[in-house]
Formats: sequence, structure tokens, C-alpha cells
Amino acid sequence: MTWTYSGDPSQSALDTVRFLIGDTDSTEMLLQNEEILYVLTTVNNVANKAAIKCCDAILAKFAKDLDYQIGPEAVRTQNRRASYEALRKQLAAAASGPTSFSGVGTSLYPVHDTIFSIGMLSNSGTE
Repeated sequence: MTWTYSGDPSQSALDTVRFLIGDTDSTEMLLQNEEILYVLTTVNNVANKAAIKCCDAILAKFAKDLDYQIGPEAVRTQNRRASYEALRKQLAAAASGPTSFSGVGTSLYPVHDTIFSIGMLSNSGTE
């Protein structure tokens, strides 16, 4: 099993998924390359969908971690799980974006019409 991250998520779907799930620190590896590549095959190489499934896999790993306390020092794993649950929700909300990874210049999030306009805060009425 291997773990790599080039630092340029625009160059590979593997690095895009690592970037999206925050698995970019080689001192704290969460998923192996082979695991991410397998997930990518199950979702037709759609990086955002793979990232959601990878968050599920990471949450499954974290589920076995228990809070504990030894003397005055306590380890709380709830925060880590809650962070990945929030990330998973954020990725799921952005899932209506691109349908596949196509390399350089690919947007990872959907493009929406702007809701802002010039002068939108101007007071056009009378006081």
C-alpha cells in the first residue's frame, strides 16, 4: 500500500480527492492510494463523489476510536468525527458540480448565477 500527494490536485483525480478530504499530510495518512483509487472506480472517476465516499470510510475508521482519560489528560475523538461529518455534508452539498475529473482547470464546485448586483444596497426610496 502506498500514500502519495503531489501538492497539485489539478493534475490527478487521486490528488483531487486527497485535497478535498484534507488527507494531504504524510505524517497523518488517512487513506492509502489504492483505497482512493478503488473508490474512484466505483463512482466513474467523479472526484467529488469519491471524496464523499472517502469521508464515509474515514468516519468508519474514526467510529472505533473511543474517548478516554488518563489522569488529567483526556482524548476526545468526537471533534474529529464531527469535523469529518461536517466536511461530508459540505461535499454532498457541492455534489451537483462537475460530473467527472478532466484535469487542469476543472472546477470542483458548481457555478451559480450571481445574486449580487451593482447598487443593490443603494437606498432608492425616500426616508
